[in-house]
Amino acid sequence: MNNARCLGICLAAIALLATVGAPARTASANWEGAIANPSTFYARWSYVPDFDQRRALLPNLGRMYCVPTSYMNWMAYIAHHGYPGVNPPGDHTIYYWHSSTPFNAMTGWLYDLGLLMGTHEFDGTKSDDAVNGFNFWMNNKGFSYLIYRYGASENFIPRHGHISDWTLNKCPVVMGVGWYSRSVLPPGFPQHIDLVVREGGHAVSLVEVARSGLNRTIGIRDPASDNSGQPFGLGIQSPATTESYAVVAEQVYLNGVGIRMMDTIDSYGSAILDGYTVIVPLFGLTTVDDRLKLGIYTPNPWNWDPAPQLKEIDLGLSLPVLEARVIPGTPEACVMTPGYLDITGARIPARTYRVDLLTEEVTEIAPFDDATEMIFGRDRRMYIMDGRNLRCINIDADPPVEEASAVIGGDPNAIAYNDADDTVLVHSPGLGRLFAFDQPLSSDSAEFWDLPPDEIVLEGDTLLAVDPAGDTVFMTSQGSQALYVLTLGEGGAVEVAPIMEGSISNPQALSIGDDRTIYIAQDGLLRVYPPDPIDGGWFPDPSSPFWGLAVEGPFELPCSRTNVDPPDPTDPAFFNVLPTEFAQGEVDCIHADGDESGVIDFGDLTITLSNWGDDYTPGTGPGDADANGVVEFNDVTELLSKWLQTCP
Repeated sequence: MNNARCLGICLAAIALLATVGAPARTASANWEGAIANPSTFYARWSYVPDFDQRRALLPNLGRMYCVPTSYMNWMAYIAHHGYPGVNPPGDHTIYYWHSSTPFNAMTGWLYDLGLLMGTHEFDGTKSDDAVNGFNFWMNNKGFSYLIYRYGASENFIPRHGHISDWTLNKCPVVMGVGWYSRSVLPPGFPQHIDLVVREGGHAVSLVEVARSGLNRTIGIRDPASDNSGQPFGLGIQSPATTESYAVVAEQVYLNGVGIRMMDTIDSYGSAILDGYTVIVPLFGLTTVDDRLKLGIYTPNPWNWDPAPQLKEIDLGLSLPVLEARVIPGTPEACVMTPGYLDITGARIPARTYRVDLLTEEVTEIAPFDDATEMIFGRDRRMYIMDGRNLRCINIDADPPVEEASAVIGGDPNAIAYNDADDTVLVHSPGLGRLFAFDQPLSSDSAEFWDLPPDEIVLEGDTLLAVDPAGDTVFMTSQGSQALYVLTLGEGGAVEVAPIMEGSISNPQALSIGDDRTIYIAQDGLLRVYPPDPIDGGWFPDPSSPFWGLAVEGPFELPCSRTNVDPPDPTDPAFFNVLPTEFAQGEVDCIHADGDESGVIDFGDLTITLSNWGDDYTPGTGPGDADANGVVEFNDVTELLSKWLQTCP
């Protein structure tokens, strides 16, 4: 499978290229990265757990639990960044994953995950079983994703570039390495390369990739790097560490495949990158059926056709939905119906409802007299534009409670949330200003920018969104034919750059993805514009799985967001811990050294070839190097893996 096809499934294949020369930090997912060109980039995750696999209460002390533990690192991260139902019950805003507090509970969770993945206490976990177990665990947890697994084969060899592409696209990766023994090839084979034979494997959580020219590196959370050598090491959680390694390209003769270029992990035992699994979170929230139903678009995760599947949720409401937003920290959404005047002229307020996307249960939150806009912050607070009042509502309180408010002049009609600095942006067309409110809300402390009327032409209701990096605001309106990119400077300075002039018609919804891809619903259809890595700006991408979707009103591409990442007091993010060197197995002198010369060489290969196809009682016949009773290709492999090794 080629790399381009792999990336075609992600929302924006290499859209992060638009951040040329400067990091595009994204506070919402504790991820940051930048790319200047294909050979100069970096991307890293922070606050990814680093659970120990070796535990006294796991079978075989957890020695074979690297796969469940590597997946659990990402599952706990996902649980802690917007989807707490992914893990078993627990206070995910308090649990300090890098401490020993949840150690015993985590041991039980790893055991349960190992059961689902078919983890064997001596043989480890098969890749397909791992994916199946992960899917079973994640079923009905509210987290929509794609998952793809790649392994070394005749048609594909995983490389640093592949895992980098996915990480640059903010997709969690479980990286697999093989422990390989090496030997020289027999006469007649190329002598400048090694024969490599896989003797075992290991799984880690990939949290960092980087490249500068020919220098390539990775950073991993390694489940096997723990404090098991310390007193009570199998009963306490070791400090979290990101281990950094250089990646070296090497031409080898891969056993059973042939000559291939593979990536060796330098100073990490005998490890060679030979597989990975990628988790791609993905879904879009909108409204359908005259805006009386919620619509959830999810690309098909089970084949390479990403045609979105539409799930409809009948809200049972008599009024159409005005706004729809995903509630951070829960597999839920919030919808708003408009206020109106009844036949007596009485004002019926706008109403907000909480919708469980799994059970489809609808619960009313609160009414608001003149509410028209709604947004959520990273701490799950809801911000309502209620006439001239910007209100902050704690919807997790029972009943929901208003915590703060601010008054804005000029008939404000659009709000957005800036994840980078936790401010609420409000557009007031009557004043021609864009306001930014810190927390808590205060009318007296709001920063504002005067928008140049000769550069921004707005008609009708404004649509507003913020770049995840926080330094760019996107603005258009229902009557606009262009999208305006605003750079907000100090002292009220504003730089305006119109884009897509003449190509926008009747926009109804505006959303910006974490990778700066723009989603615009216009004339009832969704259009997708990822950043242009070559010429700058944005370009239409009809290949996106979201292009052309029917959208009747709002549209949102959810992202995982939280404000509760605990600091790591030991700051171990770049502390390197080297794994145990892979120990090469002993030579079976009785069966492999058939001519008893004391060295595995051409004489032993000749004996195997001269007895090809013979069938013996296991371990009794000449040429049966692996002692399984049949002289076959596996015996040649056995000899090549021990080539020129001596017998004691």
